[in-house]
Order: sequence, then structure tokens, then C-alpha cells
Amino acid sequence: MPAPAPARPELQHISWESTPENDISPLVHQQLNTLLRAAFPYTVDQFRDGRSWAGARPERRVIGWADGRPVAHTGLLRRFLRVGGQEQLVGEVGLVAVHPDLQGIGAGRALADRTRQALASLELPFGYLNCMDSVLGYYTSAGWIEVSGADTRHYEPDDELTAVVTTARPLILPVAADAVSWPAGPRIERDGTEL
Repeated sequence: MPAPAPARPELQHISWESTPENDISPLVHQQLNTLLRAAFPYTVDQFRDGRSWAGARPERRVIGWADGRPVAHTGLLRRFLRVGGQEQLVGEVGLVAVHPDLQGIGAGRALADRTRQALASLELPFGYLNCMDSVLGYYTSAGWIEVSGADTRHYEPDDELTAVVTTARPLILPVAADAVSWPAGPRIERDGTEL
């Protein structure tokens, strides 16, 4: 008889940490790889060789832990984007994941709150990400705002010679700045690979 599945943790049993990338151990990278492969089954090839990143490597991670394993995760990277002829400092957010077994208990909302706190602790004016329509509602419910009329150009991890325009929607999260101070422009230049 197979062993019973582990009990599903409750939201209050998730502990949170914000950790610099260099402080992540090889074991935790392996555990994050398992989480990301479960959360993104359609892109598991991006997490090859035990990697816990797909494009640009994060400099900080927000991790939710339950029962000794990561169950929620966000990667953060400070960078400058070019928008409308201006350079804009942001905290790029990516690799946002909640283990499928914990979706629907509020872990995603808790992760969004912890991500905002991490961006604020870094004194960043905005969070920035690109998302597909399928998760737009999640982000807008957490305070993210779509940058309408703009697209994003960046490099793909498997082709760093040709910049491409992504079909994903650009979103900002006002942290230490007001949304009205976001520079206007039809194109957001990432000048690197997506997180």
C-alpha cells in the first residue's frame, strides 16, 4: 500500500524569509528547483541541471516554507529599465510560484504581500514584471498596475544575441513612488534577460 500523501499545510503554518542569492545553499536550490518544476510544468526544461532560475539570476528570494520544504517563491532583481528616454530603477519580480498543492488557501496573496515588503526593504520605487493574461487577475488584485500602451523588449535566455518584444503584459507595483511618476513611453527596454 502506498504511503499516504503529506497533510496539506495551513496558511498560518507557512514561515517566510527574504534571502540574498549568495546565502542560498545548494540543497535549497535543489528544493526550489522541485517547487518551480511543479509550479511551471509547461516549462520544466528551463530549470535544467537543478537550476532554480530560468533567465537572469535573482539577487534576492522571498521563500515560504512548510514542512521543511519551499512551497512559495519569488525572485527579485534590482535593475534599470529604459522607458520613454528615461532610466527607471525597479525591482524586477519573477519566478513567482506557489506549489500546486497549496493553491487556493491564500498562499499566493501572502507571497504577494511578502514580495511587496521585500521591495520596500530595498527602498525601490517600483516592482516590475511581465505576465500572461492567465495570471493578470492575481497581480492586479495584489495592487499591480498594467502599463497600458507599452510593450517590453528583452533578450531570451536561449538567444542572447537578438532582442525580442514579449507578448506578456508589463505591470508595475508602486512601492516607494506613486504610479503617476512612472515614465510614459510605448516601449520598455529591459536591456537583458527576463528574471
